[in-house]
Amino acid sequence: MEKIDKIFGRKILLGCLLMALLAVQVSGQTLVPTRLTLNYDLSHIDTDLEPGDSGIMTLVIQNVGGQNAEKVEILIPDAGDIRISKRWYLGTIKAGEIRTISTKFSIAKDAKIGLHTATVNAKYDGYDRYGKIENDIRDTWEVNVNVVGESIFVVEDVTLDRVLKPGDTFHLKLSLRNKGIGTAFDTDAELNLAGLPINVIGPEKQYLGNIGKNGLKDAEFILYLDENIATGAYSIPLVLNYEDMDHTPHTTTLSIGIKVIGDVQISLGITETDPKEIHAGDEDVEIKVKVDNLGTKDLKNVKVTFNPEFPFENPKSYIQTKDLGTLKASGSSEISFYANINEDARPGRIGQIFYVEYRVDNREENITVKIPIDIMEYPDFELVTDGIRARIGEYAELRLKVKNTGSRCDSVTVWALKKSGQPFDFEDKSEFVGDLDTDEEGEAVLGFTVEGDAKVKEYILPIEIRCTRDNDVLTFSKSAKIDVVPGRRSNIMAYPVGVVVILLILFGVYKFKSGRKSERE
Repeated sequence: MEKIDKIFGRKILLGCLLMALLAVQVSGQTLVPTRLTLNYDLSHIDTDLEPGDSGIMTLVIQNVGGQNAEKVEILIPDAGDIRISKRWYLGTIKAGEIRTISTKFSIAKDAKIGLHTATVNAKYDGYDRYGKIENDIRDTWEVNVNVVGESIFVVEDVTLDRVLKPGDTFHLKLSLRNKGIGTAFDTDAELNLAGLPINVIGPEKQYLGNIGKNGLKDAEFILYLDENIATGAYSIPLVLNYEDMDHTPHTTTLSIGIKVIGDVQISLGITETDPKEIHAGDEDVEIKVKVDNLGTKDLKNVKVTFNPEFPFENPKSYIQTKDLGTLKASGSSEISFYANINEDARPGRIGQIFYVEYRVDNREENITVKIPIDIMEYPDFELVTDGIRARIGEYAELRLKVKNTGSRCDSVTVWALKKSGQPFDFEDKSEFVGDLDTDEEGEAVLGFTVEGDAKVKEYILPIEIRCTRDNDVLTFSKSAKIDVVPGRRSNIMAYPVGVVVILLILFGVYKFKSGRKSERE
């Protein structure tokens, strides 16, 4: 029996040891080693920077392990054309914790266009799955910086063999220059005419080969204009494909402008107004209109009529029809119209109607053109003052705050306009405030003395604010209150009384001495 108990006890002891070992093994397996990573989703790097630019790189370092990372050190060295060279000592990053680092970087002025890669190096102490410390763990991550720039190619010359009209077939010659810092290899040029009423006769793509720095190559295309193409300006995309010295492919798109004209085409546009900014209430506003004959035929008996629509109004003293006579092909003429602006006009862009009549090929024609004209917000001012108590016979200062609640106005000046009978003597009746933009404030201080015979009461002083806009002087009438109160009591009147008393005393002493002298005699 005793032997059985010993065997049973040994089995129990062995079972306990096995369970203890299993528990240690299980607990060891539940530990997650320390691991730092760069969270690309939360990180941000300025992109689309050009050579010579600077940017900001913000990186998020995250401990995705189950144990702390200690003595964390991050180093980002320079990477070719990307200048960084920055080191951080972050100390301890707990399990699940994130740390954000940020630095400024710069791009070399002669940097190549394209994607540049910088390395982020991390060194730290961590713990393995058994909780044992691991020293000098090293991780490396990569971040990309995209360097862009203006196209290395420029269109130096566009040559057309004719004036373009609907249905024409024409030759388009483009002179392309490499303005980059190196050679463009295996260059080809292609017109992208998708959606345009223009077609290429022959190949759409031309191989130009290698184009060295500052090199010039010509690309020639034969194009056909659809017969129903509308007259006007068209922008044709020119796609250039090439490789740099590292055989990295690049694509850049340039725009080629052409103009299609018909037999008759008239263009109207406003070149200038006087004043330059138009506001509600303005009178005799001059509107200069340029009339262009973009067609291929001379136009005769050209007349332009201005039909003002609210808030533009006809001034009574001006004729609103102008006779231009003959307007030759590709010719132009400038005419002036005048209008008043209704005081209730609201700021905004308002279309105005111009009616054009002309004769061509022995027939009378006319068109109506609507041209937008901007009405700007008018300057306006608020005058803020707490009022002032001024004493009779004393100097005082009137402080006025001026706020521009309208559009910008220059050379703002505040004037005091004293009415007849108001007892104020100003040192200077005006003070210059300066240029005030919308919602800007300025201050004017007007010093004055209250005359000695002033009445004790409240006075309303007229104030005028003046400013200039387009060489016009604008005035705004305001007012300020001045409360005149009695002057301080003075001791000056006591002086004559004291003198009289002293004189009387002296006179009494004199009489007293004179009387005694007479008695002795």
